[in-house]
Amino acid sequence: MTASVPFTRWTAIFSFFLFFFYSFITMSDALKTESRRAAWLRNYYLVRAAFSFAWVAAVFTVAKQSPALATVLLIVYPAWDAFANLLDVRMTGGAKANATQLLNIWISALVTLAVASSLLFKLHIALAIFGAWAIVAGLLQLATAVRRRKDNGGQWVMMLSGAQSALAGGFFVAQQGSGAPVLQTIGGYAAVGAAYFLISGVMVLVRETRHVRIVVASLEPKERIRSGEIFPRLQEEGCRKAARTGVRAAGSGGRRDWYWRRDAGALAR
Repeated sequence: MTASVPFTRWTAIFSFFLFFFYSFITMSDALKTESRRAAWLRNYYLVRAAFSFAWVAAVFTVAKQSPALATVLLIVYPAWDAFANLLDVRMTGGAKANATQLLNIWISALVTLAVASSLLFKLHIALAIFGAWAIVAGLLQLATAVRRRKDNGGQWVMMLSGAQSALAGGFFVAQQGSGAPVLQTIGGYAAVGAAYFLISGVMVLVRETRHVRIVVASLEPKERIRSGEIFPRLQEEGCRKAARTGVRAAGSGGRRDWYWRRDAGALAR
């Protein structure tokens, strides 16, 4: 009777997780405008880059003196990937529109459990697990980038990142049992991945900024004079604000509201 209590408890926890997961991905906050989708991808890439750089910094500093922290970092890395992909699925159309990310979520979740189990039972196969995961996740990332390349910037970097991840995964599998330090080996891989995310985020931002400047430059001379008072503000923060809200860049002093319409390629008062 006592042995069934923990089993029942874990079954209830797992059932709750499945219900939460299904509800989360089916109640999608789909971003309907192109600018909002671009803003989401920009922020998504930059946040993932920041997390990965912080993770790598912890690996090569404090984790060297703390085996417990090293264990936590190994478990957190695939768990974060699952959560990040879960957010991406929710914000970009839900499960039906993002089959590759949905599969990546489940695989990353399973890898998290596999890594935790291998460390708990001291099986010494963590590098092989990460290698297999890097291969599959890299191919899924490559497929996602190919699907997104027509509508979003920075995808060639994500395609390159996915291919590099698959190659690195093969290297990890080959290194299993060679005595290579697991955490530091994965740390180098994560640093390269962080750089790819950073480059992609910057590319999306540059593309947004360039588009707004083209829009302003395309205005008629009279309209350009009328927009002169907001042009410096537009350069400094209007691009980011327009990308964030998808429709509006506020004029300086609050005297005018200028609306950015990407589809029409014009600024209208």
